[in-house]
Amino acid sequence: LWINCSDEDGNPQTFLLHIVHALLRRFPAIGENALQLLIWDERQGAANPSAAFSELAVELERKLPHSVFIVLDDYQLIDNQAKVHHLIEQFIGQLGEKVHIIISSREKAPLPGLAMMRAKGMVLDIAEEELAFKQAEISQLFQTQYALPLDEKMAGILSAKTEGWIMALHMLGQLMRKGCSWHSALDSLPQSMMDLFEYLLAGYLADQTEETRIFLRQTAFLDLMQGEDCDQIFERTGSADLLRGFETKGLFTFCIGEGMYRYHHLFRDYLRRTAGFSITTLCAMHH
Repeated sequence: LWINCSDEDGNPQTFLLHIVHALLRRFPAIGENALQLLIWDERQGAANPSAAFSELAVELERKLPHSVFIVLDDYQLIDNQAKVHHLIEQFIGQLGEKVHIIISSREKAPLPGLAMMRAKGMVLDIAEEELAFKQAEISQLFQTQYALPLDEKMAGILSAKTEGWIMALHMLGQLMRKGCSWHSALDSLPQSMMDLFEYLLAGYLADQTEETRIFLRQTAFLDLMQGEDCDQIFERTGSADLLRGFETKGLFTFCIGEGMYRYHHLFRDYLRRTAGFSITTLCAMHH
């Protein structure tokens, strides 16, 4: 069962109605009691989505004919809504073995008890590292999807250039289908990715301060970043918090240990191309 989350799901009642109606379309006998409970509470002026979620968990366990996966896609859109996160946690805790919840998000899900659930073996984390294609998988992808055999050396080059990011790999495959050579496709990849990054980042960057946007452009010229070093180089404060936030938000930023971060190669190239200044200009500004 696939549920696309939206900004409106930050309201607990709306979120519950979204889930219940999705279940009713698939399983007409499941969800009606929870829906009626929610409607009754609202008429009494005391909506209680917690009780309705509990009722829904009971219905699922009692009436489901088989195991079901409920996917909450784009969960990052339910931002800073502690009530919803607590309800989801409560719901997960009350579910039986027939129901599995998959939270798909560009950010780390801010569930308060996630660490405890992970310690109990209730959570399977699949992060960017697991989703990235390995060298052998890249070879198989190009052979089966594009009928383009790769030798070991070229597969290694593609792995290093894209870091196994499937969207970048498909972009290369499309360029090859248009008649580009491997070398021209690789050379044009950063430019080809510009529109994709514009699309992926539009909403995020629009919500950021000008100071944050400047920080992204400045740090793009660093291969590795550490909070204290960025503070000193760019004569600012709070760099460590910004870098940690980028990594938490899934902004193509990776922590490589001990407070050290780096950007995805293609994201770094995009930031450099759109920075509006060169490394020489940047050095002159801070010396």
